[in-house]
Amino acid sequence: MKTITRQFETYKKAVEYLDSSYVQTIDLGLDRISRLLNLIDNPQDSLNCIHVAGTNGKGSVIKFIESILIEAGYNVGTFTSPHLVEYTERIAINGKPISENLFLDYYNKVFKLLNHYKDSGLTLFEFITAMGFMYFADQDVDVVLLETGLGGRFDATNVIKKPLMSIITRIDIDHTAYLGNTIDQIAYEKAGIIKNNTYVLLCEDNPGKKTIINVAKEKNATVIIAEPERYSFVYKEKALKQLLYFESGERIAELSMIGEHHRENIAIVLEAIRLMNHNGYNISHSAVKTGLKNALWPGRAQFFHDENILIDGAHNPCGAKTLRDLLDIYFKDKKIIWITGILKTKDADAMLDILFREGDRVITTEPASNSAIPAYELAEKALNTGKNLDVTAACSLQEALEMARNALNNNSIIVLTGSLYLAGSYLSLRDECCRGFMS
Repeated sequence: MKTITRQFETYKKAVEYLDSSYVQTIDLGLDRISRLLNLIDNPQDSLNCIHVAGTNGKGSVIKFIESILIEAGYNVGTFTSPHLVEYTERIAINGKPISENLFLDYYNKVFKLLNHYKDSGLTLFEFITAMGFMYFADQDVDVVLLETGLGGRFDATNVIKKPLMSIITRIDIDHTAYLGNTIDQIAYEKAGIIKNNTYVLLCEDNPGKKTIINVAKEKNATVIIAEPERYSFVYKEKALKQLLYFESGERIAELSMIGEHHRENIAIVLEAIRLMNHNGYNISHSAVKTGLKNALWPGRAQFFHDENILIDGAHNPCGAKTLRDLLDIYFKDKKIIWITGILKTKDADAMLDILFREGDRVITTEPASNSAIPAYELAEKALNTGKNLDVTAACSLQEALEMARNALNNNSIIVLTGSLYLAGSYLSLRDECCRGFMS
C-alpha cells in the first residue's frame, strides 16, 4: 500500500478518495495505526472509552448508552461504522456528526502525519479511527463509545489500553474469511478487546459466552453477566413502540427502538450504567428512563409512515431472524412486499429462507457496493427457497421502489433489507427528495 501525500481542498474530494479502491481494503492489524498515533502522543490514551464488539447489537447498545449519558449531562463521543449516508456519521459528539469542514481538517491532518513514513498507508477504517481519536481528544469529551469495525483482537480500535469496560454483544457466524468458521473462533477474536484487570459485560445467553469468559480469566478481567430474562416488553403495535418492565412488574421506560432482541441489548445497557455509577459517574433513574425512550438508530427497524416502508440493515442470518420476529409482532396481519439486496460475503440463502413466507412479493436489487450479489442472481436464490414467491429483479433501487409502491395497498407494507448499504441508499434518496421539495 503506497501512501498518497497530497491533501484535499473539499469534503467531496476527500470522500471520493475514501470511496476509491485505494483504501477500500481489509487488512487487520495494529502496527500501522499504532505508528501513526505514536507520532501525535497517542490521543486515544486520554479518552475514557467503552469498547463494544460483537456480531449483532453493537450499534443499538451504543445508541441506548449514548442517549442515557446525554440525558445525564455528559459529553459523549461515538465512533460507529459503517455510515448510512455520510462518512461524518461515524464520528459524532452528543449525537451530532462531525461537520464536513472539521472532517476535512482532521482528514488532512492524518495525511500530513502519513508523510512521516513512506511505504505503509492506512486502510479506510484505520484512517477514520485515527481521525476519531484526534477529534475526541481535542473536544475533551467525557466518554467515548467505541465500536469495533471487524472482530476485535486486530481491529484498529483495539489500540486503546484500558477502557472503562468492554462490552461483547451476541456472537454469530459472520465475516468467516477473517474471524473463523465457528462461534468459538469468532468469539475469541471479539474477546480480543478485553484488557487486563478491567470489566467485561455480556449476556447470559451469548453463544460465545464460554470462550469470552475464558479469555477474561486469562486477563484477570471481572465478568458481569447481564440477564435478559429479568426484563419483559409490552408491545404497542399501532404506535410502533414498546414498554419495558422489570420482572417485578415495575415499568422502566417506553422505547422507540422496537424488537424483542432489545431485551438483550437493554440488559447489557442497564448493567453498564450500574457499573458507571459504581465507578463515580452520576446517572439518575430519570436519565435512564428518558434516554431509553429517546434513543434512535437510523436504518435499523426504522418505519416511514408516509411511504408505509420499514427499512432494516439486517445483513446476516441472526439479523434476519431478529427482523422476522419483529415483523411477526408488529405487522403480523400485513402482506409484505420485500426489497432486498445482499453482499456476496453474506449467507444470502439462509437469510432469504428466514425472511420470506409463502407467496411473498420479492423485488431484488443491488446495494451500492462492489461486492453486491447481482440482482438477477439474488432473484434466483429467492426462487430456490421453494416458497412460491413472486420475484422480480430490479435494475436499481429507484426501480425497485417504484415496483413496490405500485404493488402497495392498505393491507401491505414495504420492507427494505439485506444490507446497511441498501438502507443508506434509501435514506439518501429520501434526503434528496426532501431537499428538492424544500428548494
